[in-house]
Amino acid sequence: MTELNRTCSPDTLVHIREGGKTIKMIEIAICDDQIEFARQLSESIKRICSDECVGSEQVHICGLFPSAEELLETLPDQKIDILFLDIEMDGMSGFQLAEIFHRESPKTVLLFVSSHDDMVYLSLRFAPFRFLRKAKLSEELKDALKDALTEAIHLKEPRGKTLLLRTNDGMIHIPLDEIVYLESSSNYLLVFRDGAGKPYKTRGTLKKFVSELPEGSSFVRIHSAFVINIEKLQKIGSSSFVTMKGNISLPIGRKWKQEVRSAYLDYVKNTLFC
Repeated sequence: MTELNRTCSPDTLVHIREGGKTIKMIEIAICDDQIEFARQLSESIKRICSDECVGSEQVHICGLFPSAEELLETLPDQKIDILFLDIEMDGMSGFQLAEIFHRESPKTVLLFVSSHDDMVYLSLRFAPFRFLRKAKLSEELKDALKDALTEAIHLKEPRGKTLLLRTNDGMIHIPLDEIVYLESSSNYLLVFRDGAGKPYKTRGTLKKFVSELPEGSSFVRIHSAFVINIEKLQKIGSSSFVTMKGNISLPIGRKWKQEVRSAYLDYVKNTLFC
């Protein structure tokens, strides 16, 4: 681990408060192979936080990393809430690192920082929270940082009744009781929300979604490609299909049919007698 990569001293701590409520510490990391720029960015972040975010909670610049490889060495031991990430670096690129964060740390608020303005279009596939231009950093950083801190605080709050999605439009929170069903499509999930005109698309799998559901949730798998909200189920007959709210017909696999029937009967009993 290089000297640049060491945990910063106590003078890197500043404070924030959101809506008068104390929030857990926010960890910010910077990954850029231009070492002097990384240091300047760190100082700018501390100065903005000190000026604008006065409160009882701490914001910690947890590391300045000259490469994606060095940052990854810290992941088993350290949670990063906000990451300022250069794109073009020796070795692993910022885009490659962003892909890893999408998979391993989806709640990290990602801000690309680049001297190549045309990279903004390529960056959209990673749904960054912001794209900052190095040449315009003094103009863009303040608002971007304040918004990123607000988002990071929001993401650290318990979300047992909400599904967090990272989409091309940014981070979206959807109440679980508003979801009708989810469909698996290659490495993506399509989330169908009650009343929405089109599904939300995000990277993920049905298996991971089901494993992260809170205890007692109303979701059940009906097919290798579908998970439904049992509260939105309108009809389950003897055929190989179920009917969801909105008269949406979905296939039900033979191996899941009995489980779905049992879950639906339990839901009906609880609804009638509770």
